[in-house]
Amino acid sequence: MTAVYITIDTEYSAGLAIRLGLHAREAVYARSIAGHTADGAVGIEHQMEVMDAHGIKGVFFVDPMPALVWGTGAIAEVVEPILARGHEVQLHLHPEWMEIAGDANPLNGRTGRNLHDFTEDEQVELLELAREYLMQAGAPAPTAFRAGNYGADDATLRALHRIGIRYDSSHVPGIAGSDCRIGLPPPTARWSAARERSRCRSGRSAASAASAMRRSPRCRIGKWPPRCASACAGVWRCSISSATVSS
Repeated sequence: MTAVYITIDTEYSAGLAIRLGLHAREAVYARSIAGHTADGAVGIEHQMEVMDAHGIKGVFFVDPMPALVWGTGAIAEVVEPILARGHEVQLHLHPEWMEIAGDANPLNGRTGRNLHDFTEDEQVELLELAREYLMQAGAPAPTAFRAGNYGADDATLRALHRIGIRYDSSHVPGIAGSDCRIGLPPPTARWSAARERSRCRSGRSAASAASAMRRSPRCRIGKWPPRCASACAGVWRCSISSATVSS
């Protein structure tokens, strides 16, 4: 049986905050988090209602960096309803907020769109700050991370290892031209590692395991951390598959 993890990047839009103005936090929340549209809300509450109806627990990767301009109360407004309904909160980080943070920029004015625009030491500082903000907003200590725009690199994995976060979910092979800069071993090495992990888990060859999966395409919804991942720089790298699901 294959474990499937339903994960949601959950963030105030920095671009929308710039267009509407920093005074318009509630409007940014309505658009980015609550997902208000002309046809009704499609944001986190709607998503949780659908998951609850099917007995599914979601993993919400919440970006706490808007706390630089709005304080951690703005992040608590996102975190609290997720935890209240029994879903999971993990760490997300969009460095774009550094550009509009003014004097609150923790790197003395350094800016960048992606984490890979920063050195490893700078990434450590940003990750530690983001984790602190997330926990101040009421979330448990995160064990998993996903970079905003998937914009991580190998230094991100080393930085995560340094601060004790064991799982990264920024690698996204299904999106051509993504901002992810995480390196991969050669294809032969990847196949050998995957085959060995399959044998260790099931006592069967990778080919027979894949054949069995095709015959029985059932899956279960899992909670973090995933069972299947590859290790790099002391952090488990969990690749993501992006999909659009319509009801």
